[in-house]
Amino acid sequence: MAKGTSLVKVFGDTPQVRLLDVLVKYKDTTMHLSMLARRARVSVSSVERCLSPLIKQGIVSDIRFFKQRRIFHLNPQNPIAQLLVEFVEKLSTQE
Repeated sequence: MAKGTSLVKVFGDTPQVRLLDVLVKYKDTTMHLSMLARRARVSVSSVERCLSPLIKQGIVSDIRFFKQRRIFHLNPQNPIAQLLVEFVEKLSTQE
């Protein structure tokens, strides 16, 4: 994710904001930890740490494959996730 993307411009350049930015941008895509880390340009351990509260709030859904393999995506049913998508869409029309 390039510096200065929608959520990063508004909320600052932190690992959690970068992660949310990636999740919103790729809202229809499921991604594993390393892909999230690569796209957000943060470490895998930072992604793991940032995902935990997002999963607890239901903003992010995870699917477990083969005991340890997990994939993640923005939960389209979650009202907060829906608001984030709307917010980013409105920001992109303002730029």
